[in-house]
Amino acid sequence: MKKARMLVQDREYVKSKYDLSKLKAVEDLVADAVEVIKKCTTKIKAMADVRKLAIEDTDVIINQFYHNLNAEKEQPLLADLTIEEKKAFEKKELELNGEPSMQRLDDLAEAHTNGVVTDHASRTLDGLEGSQLDQVNGNGTT
Repeated sequence: MKKARMLVQDREYVKSKYDLSKLKAVEDLVADAVEVIKKCTTKIKAMADVRKLAIEDTDVIINQFYHNLNAEKEQPLLADLTIEEKKAFEKKELELNGEPSMQRLDDLAEAHTNGVVTDHASRTLDGLEGSQLDQVNGNGTT
């Protein structure tokens, strides 16, 4: 990740003028905000690949995404998705995130083994077939 740097001619002036101990906190805040915007953008791109989105749909996705950040239970980004659209959205989201399928299976298997199966993991497990499901259950070869 590239970071912007400021070069100053009079270091002591800058140190006396600004509270530099807060600079790292501001940098982290901006980095977190940018990362959240990237995640939301990825979800919008994935949804747009599944079906046509109107401006209102995009607004709903953004609002629901931010609501889900602090919600105890994640709600769907769009309430009127069909089952086929939900599966296509999850698949496209994984593609856009560049998550290798084996890593996804490992994560799901670990969550399932530890009894911490989230709604998302449960839906993903429901979509697995044959050898993929065997791998999750530990019956397949790695």
